[in-house]
Amino acid sequence: MEQIQCTCTKCKNQMQREVLYVYVPQQRDALQKMEYFKAICPKCGHNMKLYYPCVYLNEEKHFIVFFTGGRLFESPALEAERLTKRKSTDMEARICVTLEEFIEKVEIFEAGLDDRSMEMFKLTLFSR
Repeated sequence: MEQIQCTCTKCKNQMQREVLYVYVPQQRDALQKMEYFKAICPKCGHNMKLYYPCVYLNEEKHFIVFFTGGRLFESPALEAERLTKRKSTDMEARICVTLEEFIEKVEIFEAGLDDRSMEMFKLTLFSR
C-alpha cells in the first residue's frame, strides 16, 4: 500500500490515506465495498470518496481493468502497464472512467461473462 495526500472536501483539512494501485482477486471483497476509496476526515468526520488511478489484475483469467480516477491520460493502456509493471497485450483489457463502472467490469469479468454483451443487454433493457 502507498500513502496519498488528500484534502477534505468539507473543511479542507490535509490528510494522508493508504491506497492500493493494483488490486488482485484476493482484494475483491474490499473492492466491492469500496473500502480503499473511502476517507473519513479526522478533523470534521466528513465521509468522502477518493478517486485515483488503479488497476484490477487477474492473471489467471487474463484480464485487466484500469480505472482512470477521473484523470486524462495520453495512453491509459501504458499507465495501466506502468502500475502493474507488466505488458497487457496478452490480456483482455478495459478502461473505466467511473468507480462504479470499474467495479461492475471487474464483477462481469470475474463471473466469466462478456462485458460487451452485458452492455448490449443493459442498453436493450433501458430502452424499453
